[in-house]
Amino acid sequence: MKLSYEEMQELARNAHNGVSDFIAEATEFFNEVEKLAESWSGSDHLAFSNAVLSYKKDIENLGKVCNDYAVYLDDAAVVVSGAQDEVRHAAQQL
Repeated sequence: MKLSYEEMQELARNAHNGVSDFIAEATEFFNEVEKLAESWSGSDHLAFSNAVLSYKKDIENLGKVCNDYAVYLDDAAVVVSGAQDEVRHAAQQL
């Protein structure tokens, strides 16, 4: 295997950090659009804010999928480490 347990953990850690940043930025963005919608009058603001806010649920779901992938990387690192330990133990028994 070309990817070590430590490298997999690092990938998982980076993925979790990236997901956290993504969710925070997306939340801030949609909050700002909602604030803008409250202070802006006219049909143009409705068209803009409704169009932007129509993506909110999709962005939230994307964050969840990315988080699931980060969890998968964590789990995969544990499984790989366990497999390596089992192989090492079996080899010592030869």
